[in-house]
Amino acid sequence: MTVYVTVENATEALSLHEISEEGQGVEAIAGALGFGLPSVSLQFFEGAGDGGRLRSRRVEMRDIELPLHVYAPSRPELRDKVNQIARVFAGEMTLKVHDTDTESYVWTKVIRAGGGEFSYGEDTVGLYEWSSTVILRAGDPYWYHATETVEQAGDPGLFIVNNEGSADTYQTWEFRGPANRIYVEDDEGHSFEWEGELAVEDTLYVDSSTGAVYDQTGSSRYDGMGTAPELGTLPPGQHLFEVEVDEVEPWEKRNYMLNPNLTDALDWIGSNYTHSPGSILVGFDSPTPSLRTTGNAIGYAAVPEAGEVTVGLDLNISRDANPSWPVQVRVSAGDSSWFYTFVTKGQQQFRARVVVPEGEEVVTITVTGGRAFNGRIATATISKPFVGGGSAFFSGDDANDAYYSYEWTGEPNNSVSIATPLGIPERPDLIRCRWTVRDWLVI
Repeated sequence: MTVYVTVENATEALSLHEISEEGQGVEAIAGALGFGLPSVSLQFFEGAGDGGRLRSRRVEMRDIELPLHVYAPSRPELRDKVNQIARVFAGEMTLKVHDTDTESYVWTKVIRAGGGEFSYGEDTVGLYEWSSTVILRAGDPYWYHATETVEQAGDPGLFIVNNEGSADTYQTWEFRGPANRIYVEDDEGHSFEWEGELAVEDTLYVDSSTGAVYDQTGSSRYDGMGTAPELGTLPPGQHLFEVEVDEVEPWEKRNYMLNPNLTDALDWIGSNYTHSPGSILVGFDSPTPSLRTTGNAIGYAAVPEAGEVTVGLDLNISRDANPSWPVQVRVSAGDSSWFYTFVTKGQQQFRARVVVPEGEEVVTITVTGGRAFNGRIATATISKPFVGGGSAFFSGDDANDAYYSYEWTGEPNNSVSIATPLGIPERPDLIRCRWTVRDWLVI
């Protein structure tokens, strides 16, 4: 069996096993410290009587001492290797301890906290060898397994989770909709409950390490959590969870964007332009400062009698250079308007949205080129509209999927689209639990 150490930062990796493998390079030699149990800070209640009673316990940061030895066949190669060590140890690193028997490793994040000094004449004479000891500090004192996450999947009911590490860890729960209530209780009586509307295409995540509750879009759903949720940790060993999910039928969806294909309604001032429905290309042949270019693309939105709806489009703007004046993008509907100024070279993606008032309104997208520029100024590519709080666009022409059937309520492309739920399909693994295996020490 061989155990060896590697360190790597964002740009470079360094094996501390090179002399054993190649006969030259850097090696972590005997005398390393900090791979065992980390220090613990304890606080006790102390009274007038004998002894005390434990109040709290906190695991402290881990300090690791690595004695290093470098051998190189020449002074330039020695200097290059020592400089590489300095680069790798300059910032935050991942330290890995490899086991050749299992072909696996454990890791922790570290940063150099000291060491790296040497005595000239004893640790090196600047020719072939160099020795020093570096001190690394791990803010998180645990060792994490190479397989970063372990996953257990299943259905509502009794849920078995097995933490094979030697230390407590945190778990993240994943629940696939539809649901309006979720309840989880572990074998020690810790529990949490969430209530809300989780659609058939939604997923809810509950992270016990941060306490965050969010959906697949990253939006917080913590407002659905019950009073004093107990997320807790996952101790070593096998644990039994009771998981309840109250399902609801997915509800009907309506899309109020009537004309998903942007019409070819473009009004240009200037020369050397090209356009097509959904795409606008702005440019000039000659640098005439007085010329400006404007293009409009029109879509239609109908709003139900109940009130307003949010409609918008995804845009991708690119330009070849940095002209003096910006490219401007405006999206408007009724009295509502969204405005964006694009100045720099390159590409930017963003989502424009406006609130369409009750009744049928025209949604207009305007792209304006500033001071004329010799060559192409900008390209604005406009994708299909979206409706509501960032929901994906659909129309009556879409093919049925596992959740919904799609149809127009009237004339195609001139009426509201409706998505009718097909019911909850048979889907395995509605619930997942993920956790990271970690240990107290490595040997």
